[in-house]
Amino acid sequence: MSELAKELTTEAKHSRSAFLYFALFALLTFTANAQKIQVYQEVASNYTNIRATEPFPYLIADRDDIGNQASIGFETGFTVKFSTKNERLSFPFAVHFQRKGFHVKPDGPVFVYGPNGLVLFQTDRVGYRFDYLTFTPQAEYLLVGRWLGLSLGPYLSFRMKEGVKIYDRTGWEDDDGDSFVNKTDYGLQIGVQAYWKRFGLFARYQQGIGENDKFQTVDENFNPTGILSFRNQAAVLGLSFRLTNH
Repeated sequence: MSELAKELTTEAKHSRSAFLYFALFALLTFTANAQKIQVYQEVASNYTNIRATEPFPYLIADRDDIGNQASIGFETGFTVKFSTKNERLSFPFAVHFQRKGFHVKPDGPVFVYGPNGLVLFQTDRVGYRFDYLTFTPQAEYLLVGRWLGLSLGPYLSFRMKEGVKIYDRTGWEDDDGDSFVNKTDYGLQIGVQAYWKRFGLFARYQQGIGENDKFQTVDENFNPTGILSFRNQAAVLGLSFRLTNH
């Protein structure tokens, strides 16, 4: 394993451990102090992309004609909301399945790292998608008439599966153990929710904090030129349905 890979793995382990301890503490605290517990089922569409440390030229560092583009995915899961005595302040804890991704659109031949290694090809578009199991402890405060809420908190995602698609050559293919991204992703989520009877409408934004992966960029002669890293980002719009009576 390269030093770069070891560094990224160590950072991910420390971040994952810290988040798990925080999430466990938060869950126990919420449960002990909750005056009311509600359970919601949620389904949403997301608009995801990556934020790179430089314009995304992928492995060819001095190419400026390759851009990363957003991908439309989905997510579904459950949220358990622990409300305090006045019910304005609550602590939702969500578990979601998420599909995120992005596209790379080259203009001419480009090197892409896919399931079978480094490949030189020419195509209109390359797609990447990542399936995550995501845990999100939040704090939510209800505003106008207790039907509009603002929320904020961290998230931690565990990669379950990933795939790549070369649009003019292949369909979606699994990574076959040659992963593009780190096993974990973590960051912050901010959201706004509107409630009516048992139904809810929500909009959320997730920004990754941890580096999801790092790459050694090279020029056309394969000489190292620097390090490229990126973080996930997602805009989410969805609906919720309260399963409990109160």
